[in-house]
Amino acid sequence: MLALLLSTTSLGVIVPVLEETGQIRTAYGQTLLLSGLVADLVTMLLVLLYLGAWHAHGMADWAGTLAVIPFALAVWLCMRWLRRHPWRSRWAGDVSSRTRGAVALLAAVCVIADWTGAEPILGAFLAGIVVAAVPFAWKDRLRDYCHGLGYGFLIPVFFLSVGLHLQVSAFRNADTWLWIPALTGTAFAVKVIPAWWLLRPFGRRAAAAAGTLLSSRLSLVVAAAGLAAQAGAIPDALAQAMVVVALITCLTAPVVFLALA
Repeated sequence: MLALLLSTTSLGVIVPVLEETGQIRTAYGQTLLLSGLVADLVTMLLVLLYLGAWHAHGMADWAGTLAVIPFALAVWLCMRWLRRHPWRSRWAGDVSSRTRGAVALLAAVCVIADWTGAEPILGAFLAGIVVAAVPFAWKDRLRDYCHGLGYGFLIPVFFLSVGLHLQVSAFRNADTWLWIPALTGTAFAVKVIPAWWLLRPFGRRAAAAAGTLLSSRLSLVVAAAGLAAQAGAIPDALAQAMVVVALITCLTAPVVFLALA
């Protein structure tokens, strides 16, 4: 579980930094963006599969927690089929209607995920992938609307919930303070060392900058640590330390990246 937590990154930090530096559409920026996307997607799926196996009382029960995946696949196939018939695709309406449809899809997959014993965050993640995988008009505007809704309202509420559940008393425990420097150093090492594969195409400073930026962690690691602590997979002291590590990395990684790149 600790290995999975340290494998995460934060697209919420990577994308704005690459956009502000004008590197989002370069080969370097696309490499970092794809690396972060794969890290988030694969890690989130593995975390939720692990937690599903942790909660399950047998193979059948564990398989039931994965029912949201074929449901998302069926929705994607249906959307692809509708796109082949332009007169049917008009049912989707304008960008406002499609935004409401994306929110409705989010609610549906989250309900199915919760009903089958999976985590609703998996349903939300799959809903975003389904919408992104289907080419259609106004996708850029839909992405902007969802970005504003998520980063302007839902994610602040999520972090409010994290702050309310943060056990301040855990920081009186010496184990928590021992975990923080160890995890912070490891969080940077597991990203910076593999990033040296970028040394040949982009150079030494760019490789070091890439590893540093990919070390940033925010919402995903906080959510995963909270889920793991609730399941009893990791101790509470470790979960609280991971929240602090996420704050440290998301504050320092963009500054170091700008200094290097």
